[in-house]
Amino acid sequence: MSVPPRPPFSEAALRGVGSPAGSDVGGITPKSFLSDGMLEVGVVMRHLRSGNPRMCKKALHVLAKQAAENPEEIEPLLRDLLQWARSGCEGNADGMLKVARIVSAVNKKCPRTGTTHFFLIVDLLENLARQEMAEGRVVGYSDERAVVGNAAILLFQAVQQTLSTDVAALEGALPMLFNLLTKDHSVRFASYGVIAPVSMSSPQLLANYVPQLFAVVRQFANLLIPLLNLYAVCPDHFVAHVDVLFDIYENESSNRAALVEIFGDMAKRQPLALEPH
Repeated sequence: MSVPPRPPFSEAALRGVGSPAGSDVGGITPKSFLSDGMLEVGVVMRHLRSGNPRMCKKALHVLAKQAAENPEEIEPLLRDLLQWARSGCEGNADGMLKVARIVSAVNKKCPRTGTTHFFLIVDLLENLARQEMAEGRVVGYSDERAVVGNAAILLFQAVQQTLSTDVAALEGALPMLFNLLTKDHSVRFASYGVIAPVSMSSPQLLANYVPQLFAVVRQFANLLIPLLNLYAVCPDHFVAHVDVLFDIYENESSNRAALVEIFGDMAKRQPLALEPH
C-alpha cells in the first residue's frame, strides 16, 4: 500500500509569508496562520517543529479548529502532522489527543484518510499501545490514561476499515492489535472486532500469537472462541497452556463443549499433557 505524495505547496507557504513578523508566542492568534483566508501550512509546521510547547499547543488548536470546519483543507497536511507527532507528541498525551481528533475529523469527511496514511497512523497507535490506558471521559485532560485511551480509539477508528479488508496491512499491524487487547479500555473491543473474524477466516495468520491470547483470555472472556479457533492450525501451541484451559473450563460454563472437544483431541495427540488433570 503506497502513500501518495503530498501535493506541493507554494513558496510563500513554505517560507511562512503571511505570519506577523516578529510575533512572539503570546501574540499568536489563529490569524497568524492565515494568508488571504487560507491556512499557511509552512507557518503551522514551523510552530509545531519549534519545540516550544506553547507554540505547538496553539498550532494544534488552530489545526483542530480548521479540521472541524474545513477538513478538506487539512487533509494535505496530515502526512507532515503524523510524521511530526511521532516525536513531537512523545510524552504529551494531550497533544496526541489533539492530533487524533484532527485525524478523526478529516477521516469523517475524507474516508480514504485511514488508507492513505495507514502506516503513519498505525505507528502512532503502536506508541499508544505501549502506554497505560483507562476508560473515562476526558475532562480538562486530568487523567492521562483516559487521554491516551481516547486518542487510541479515535486513531483506531480511522484505520479500522483498512484493517478489516487489507490482509497485508493487517499482518503488519498484528503486534499493535494484540497490545491493545491487554488494555483496560474500550479500544480492546475495537481490536477484538478485527481479530475475531480473522480467527475464523484466516486462523493461520494468528498462529504465532497464541501465547498473547492465553495471557489475556482470563481477563477478556470474549477471546476464548477466537483462541479455540486457532487450535486446528497450531495444536502444539496449546500444550503449554493446558492449565489455563482447565481453569476456564471450571469457571465458565458457556463454552465447555468446545473445550471438551479440544481436550479429547489433545488426549490423542499429547496424552501426557492431560495427566495432571
